[in-house]
Amino acid sequence: MAKLEKLQVLGVASESTQGTAVSATNYIPLVEKPTVKPIAEINQRNNFREAMGRLPFSTGWQYTDVSFKMEILGPSATNTAYAPVDVLLKACGMSVTGGTGGADWTYALATTTVSSMLGNATSATLDWYADGLKHIVQGFVGSFKIVGEAGQTPMMEIAGKGLYTAVTDASLADATFTHNAVIPKMKSAALKVDNATAAYCQKVEFDIANKIEFVPDVSSTGGLAGFRIVDREPKAMVNPEMVSVASYDWWAKYMAGTAISSSSVGLQCIFGNGARNFSTVTAPQVQIADIKYGSRNGVLTAEIDFQLNDSATGNDAFNIVIDNA
Repeated sequence: MAKLEKLQVLGVASESTQGTAVSATNYIPLVEKPTVKPIAEINQRNNFREAMGRLPFSTGWQYTDVSFKMEILGPSATNTAYAPVDVLLKACGMSVTGGTGGADWTYALATTTVSSMLGNATSATLDWYADGLKHIVQGFVGSFKIVGEAGQTPMMEIAGKGLYTAVTDASLADATFTHNAVIPKMKSAALKVDNATAAYCQKVEFDIANKIEFVPDVSSTGGLAGFRIVDREPKAMVNPEMVSVASYDWWAKYMAGTAISSSSVGLQCIFGNGARNFSTVTAPQVQIADIKYGSRNGVLTAEIDFQLNDSATGNDAFNIVIDNA
């Protein structure tokens, strides 16, 4: 019987011990462009012998690559985090404070190894249903990009790896979605560069750009303990209309490698709108890593890539504040 592409459901949950699966019932509505790719490392036998050609290979490490896009939705009630976003940000190496007594949730770059984890990320279990098939991805660790385009729903793009579990036949989960009923929109974003409002901008991106590595272990099943984040190269992109040098000299700041950080706001943008339905991303100090001309509707634009820098304190290149009003 044919498996229909549209019939896919994804659930996520934070693990207590990395690689030990839990029931992933925090379902994500409207997943876009999902990719689940089980991978078996091939161990070729390249022996010298009396003949040419191949001998049967063996399989080594087994894991699953996962990527998808999701709407950045807000929580349904005050002091109740929207679980899918919370789980995935933690799996991408962020820690959270706030969220009680009406205080906003603040997600910052995690700095230390989390208890029972392999690194600074709280791993997740992903349960992926695809019209009669079920993939369980345990010990998932990833990276994310937040993307907002004018007038559109802001999106979070997730990509990462987890340990492979045998695929089974299973009915689609009877998913219940708990989130803010208002569909967020990229408007009134108050985009600031150098703590000043940027000229008409159509798209904004923030990318944590985590580097994820294998953790080999001869004592683990399959010789692979899991994955950890070993580095990150946070970056961002904006595409405002080009302005005169007198208004703002992008080129001089690019050529000089000038740190952009007026009043601790190098780059800031609000993704979404309405109570408990928006996130403010702030990078205190940035530099222009690249700039080139673009065009939009007959007008010259500045296609600008930023590097998001730490302060002397470290691990503070950007943060995400989610409204809890």
